[in-house]
Formats: sequence, structure tokens, C-alpha cells
Amino acid sequence: MTKRKFRSLLLGAVSLATLAAPLQAQDLTADVMHWWNAGNEAEGVKVLAKAYDAAGGTWVDRPVPGMEAAMATGISAVVSGTAPAAMQFNINRQLKELAASGMLSDVTDYAKRDGWIDQVPQALLKSISVDGHIYALPVVVQNYTTVWTVKSTFEKAGVTYPKTWDDFMASLEAFKKAGIIPLAKSGEPWSDMLFVQAIMLFSGHRDMFDALFTEGDIDKLNSPAFLDVARTIRQVVAYTDPGAPSRTWDQADTLLVQGKAAYTFMGDWAKGSFTSAGLTPGQDFTCELGIGKNQFFVLIGDTFVLPKNAKKTEAQSLFAKVVMDAPTQVDFTNARGGKSPRLDAVPTQSDGCTDYQQQFAANGGTQLMNTSAEMSGDRFGAVNDAVSQYINTPSMTPETFQQMIVQAIESTE
Repeated sequence: MTKRKFRSLLLGAVSLATLAAPLQAQDLTADVMHWWNAGNEAEGVKVLAKAYDAAGGTWVDRPVPGMEAAMATGISAVVSGTAPAAMQFNINRQLKELAASGMLSDVTDYAKRDGWIDQVPQALLKSISVDGHIYALPVVVQNYTTVWTVKSTFEKAGVTYPKTWDDFMASLEAFKKAGIIPLAKSGEPWSDMLFVQAIMLFSGHRDMFDALFTEGDIDKLNSPAFLDVARTIRQVVAYTDPGAPSRTWDQADTLLVQGKAAYTFMGDWAKGSFTSAGLTPGQDFTCELGIGKNQFFVLIGDTFVLPKNAKKTEAQSLFAKVVMDAPTQVDFTNARGGKSPRLDAVPTQSDGCTDYQQQFAANGGTQLMNTSAEMSGDRFGAVNDAVSQYINTPSMTPETFQQMIVQAIESTE
């Protein structure tokens, strides 16, 4: 959805909202619009629906296929006066724009009432807040940048897991000499951004990560330090293989399972690629949050937002209480996968990966928001285009990439 179209929908919605008035008595029927329609995601929805019904409400499903379509349909429903009691929404800039337009209910009081305002990472709260008020119910988070490896591949090649970035680069060369693809990569455009973000963070360039994805600092992006980042990216890309451009992320995972590749960078949703092959987390494969001391949990996640609708106030209040309840979140993430944003929602079905992530969060490990929560759609698209061109054009110099990034920031909001 373009930014212009999104804003026009909001303007129409604001006009309609001013005319809205309660027409009937409150009830606890909650129609819920979402895109979790298959597999483990659908099982997770069943958990939430069952919990809501058990609390005295009536959950009515309004499923829409696909994330983009569901969010667009939700906004259109707000505009047309048929807004659901709750609708699923990504943590992104559009969410904040919708909140700033006055179309979403402020859930800050619910967060205080239900005890999760102090149990959710501050970076996450900031990403769903406008002017200090919270406008979304964060129900699941995942890590965007995980380092995946299969232990038997390291043993076969006689390579030790790296403790520093220099160790990592040396291991890439060792795997190359052993005839193993050092770094399996997907060719999907969205994964190019993930790939570059992982390199920037894991190689110790957090300052340049912030300059590009959070601050939009032209001076820093024009500096020799960012040129060093561009050179590092080029060095790492050299250890991918010619098949990468036509590969999907799960096909990259499969190369690791088959012992044909050593590493891949992908979100923690990739765990299923390994467990479905009969591998055990922590025992047969690893899921590190970085390289050496450069460890980060880069948060992405899904929320439910509550469109302002006087006829749904009581249902929305109950909905907020149920979906953010710690035991319910444990049951939900057990069924769906992912991690509860509540630090006190300790998984009951843990494994080597979930235990590691839970301990990382509990010990105050660095948690960052994914860039889609910080950047406008226009800027994100411009930067992603520059990143994809650089990764897929071996002849492009680091200097040219630096110029493209600066231009992408200067030409967008």
C-alpha cells in the first residue's frame, strides 16, 4: 500500500469517525480480523479464541489471506464504518500513523491494569506508542537476525564455532576450502535487507546500523566508517554461492540440513526447517543471536489494534485482558511459535533455542526494533533497493553503494 493511499484512507476514516455514535447496547462479541489462517499460526488463533470465549466473550473470526491484504482490508473497514473489534497489525510506521490519526483506541490503561506495561521491552513499547500512549497489544515477537549452523558440518570440516568476527571470516574461508558453501543466502529481496543488517550488527558496526536505519544521519553515512561497512558487506557476499539469487530462505536452510552449507542468517522462524528434519535445537544445530560479543535480539512482531468504536468498548476491554494474559500468551506461543513479548510469560515447551533467547532477554541483552518499525515505507523501499543492487551486482564498488545509500536517505522522509 502506498503512503499516499494510506493517508487518504485515514482522512476518510477520520471524517466518518466523527459521525459515529453508539446505536445499541454493549456486548462481548469480538469480531477479529487477522491473517493467521494456516498451520501453526491458525492453531495459535484457536488458543486465543478459546480463551476469549472461556472469559465470557464470543470470538468471531474475520480471516483475510495475506498480511498486506489483511491490513488494507482492516483500514478500509475503518473507513467504511464496519471496523472489527480487533485487527491484526504489524509493528511498523503505518501503525503509528493510524494511531496518530485518532482511529485507534489508547490501550495504556489496559497495559497498566493487566500488568504488562513493565513486562514488555522498552524498545517494543516505543514502537507501538505515540506521544507516550500505547496503541497496540503486542502478542508475539521473533528475532529477525539469527545465525544458524548445524554442528556436524563443523565437525566434518574441522572448524570451530567462531568467538569473534575475525574468527567468523576465517571460518568462511576454511569452509570454502573444504568444498562447503560458507554462507547460504536467499535471493528474496526482503532477505537482502536482513542479510545486510545481520552483517552490520555482527561485525561490530552498531553505530552505522543506527545511523542508517534509525537516525538517517547523512554525515555518518558519508563517513569513512560507513565505507568500511560497505567493504565488509562485499567481503561477506563473496562467500555466498552462485545459486543464491534464485533461492528461497527455506531452501537455504535445507542446504545446512544436508551438510552442503555452513551458515545462514535468517529469523527464528527458520527453526522449523531444522526440527522438521529431525534435528534437535542446541544439540544438533545452533541458533545464535550474533557473533562473539555482538549479540542482538532484533525484534519483529505482530499486534492487535483496537479501532475506536463505541459499540465495542466492553468487548475490546475483555479482548485486551485475554490476549495479553501471561498464561494465555504461553499457550499461544506454544501453539503458534515465536516468543511472548512479556518477560514473565515463561515458555513451558522450551528447547535449546527458546531457552537461549529467554535467558538473553532476562539478562538484559540488547534488544532492537526491526527497521520497518523505524523507517517510512518510502525510505525502507529505497534503502532495500540499494542493498539488493549492491548484493547482486559484484562489479558495484563500495563507494558507489555508499553514494546510493546517501541518496536513498536524502530523497525520502
